[in-house]
Amino acid sequence: MGNVTIHDVAGDFPHLQRVDGIERYCYRALLLGGRTVVVPSGDEELSLLLRDYEEAGVKSSKVKVVEVPVNGTGLYGGVLSDSKSLRMVRGVVSKGSKIDLFCASPAAENFIRDAELDWDTTCTPRREIADIWGRKDYLRKVSSSKGLSHLFPEHRVVNSGNGELGTALRKRCNAHGFVVKVPDAASSEGMVFLGPGEDLSNRDLSELNSSRLIVEEAYEHYPFSLVFEISDMDIHLHCFSLQVLDGVPMGELVQMEDLKRGIPHRGNIVGSFGSDLGPLSWLIVKRAVELTMPLMSVVQNSGYRGKIGLDLLLTEYDDIFLLECNARTSNSMYTAGVHRSVVENFDSGVVVAMANVSVRKSIKDYSEARALLDDLFYHGNSTSGVLMYHTPLISLGLGKAGLIAIAPTFDQAVDLFHQAELRLV
Repeated sequence: MGNVTIHDVAGDFPHLQRVDGIERYCYRALLLGGRTVVVPSGDEELSLLLRDYEEAGVKSSKVKVVEVPVNGTGLYGGVLSDSKSLRMVRGVVSKGSKIDLFCASPAAENFIRDAELDWDTTCTPRREIADIWGRKDYLRKVSSSKGLSHLFPEHRVVNSGNGELGTALRKRCNAHGFVVKVPDAASSEGMVFLGPGEDLSNRDLSELNSSRLIVEEAYEHYPFSLVFEISDMDIHLHCFSLQVLDGVPMGELVQMEDLKRGIPHRGNIVGSFGSDLGPLSWLIVKRAVELTMPLMSVVQNSGYRGKIGLDLLLTEYDDIFLLECNARTSNSMYTAGVHRSVVENFDSGVVVAMANVSVRKSIKDYSEARALLDDLFYHGNSTSGVLMYHTPLISLGLGKAGLIAIAPTFDQAVDLFHQAELRLV
């Protein structure tokens, strides 16, 4: 049966419940391969989506999809309130398989406790370890103590209430700009970017609600990610990806004006080992792995086990800097799941571009969206093609979904993605 996957994003991150449709983001777990996946019940088009994944070779024929009624309780509450689903979860564990959770959150811990299971039955890092590596200030402090401060842009951790922030900004005259970060904020949240010579007097600081802040040099850059898998005996690269940010064309430099206006993460582009992803060459990836591997050894020695994502930046001068670690399931891991499923169909590697897209409101459901893309759809014997994800968001009338483009090269994948996107917007 394999692991059972319960990715309750809304439950793990309660502050994201304001995001329309967030409870349906768990459908991305279907892209991770053959296993048991728990999803909310009530999606009339789930069978069509599963059929498309099956024909594409993305969804193993042996995968078991378990639908649970959520009714405002999320996936965790749905499993606990449904005796059949709860027995299934316990049965998977009794046979030696693991529970794959989105992250180690208080809600996840409560779920495991209420299901009368132990945390060791999961394949998710323990929260007390995951939390510390997710803190940007702790990451920089430990790295500095290990002689690894060169991994990060020049920075300073300051107290926000005693004038240290203003002093730190005045002492930095970077021609590129600066960013002020909340140490424990997720992704692009809790950050304010300042251009060269700009101060905080005219900026909205409501996101900087923290007693401690990081003041760090900011660069125009290409954002990318590395995902490592850490076990008792080994640390190895699981995947690498070029990040896609909202409003920035795929593969283009993120400029200071983009950073200042705030640009949420949109998706990832994953390639085969040895391949180039536009500005992110395989040589750059190898250099980034060499730079960060000593830090990964420190993470391993702390007791961390499982996958961990690193967000990095590549400047236009080929400088590499680490920004943060994500001790949770990331979009790049879902994208890599698609890549692993289809790579055997390509002789010289494959590129998978996976990102959110806008969908015009006249498109009422997945069936209509699929019909518009029918000649582009990917099948197991295709040389290229597209798939979709986040499909329940269409029938909810939210005007958005997710698109996956599969092609032999970066340029072909990006062109195919844009071609399909234009049919939906």
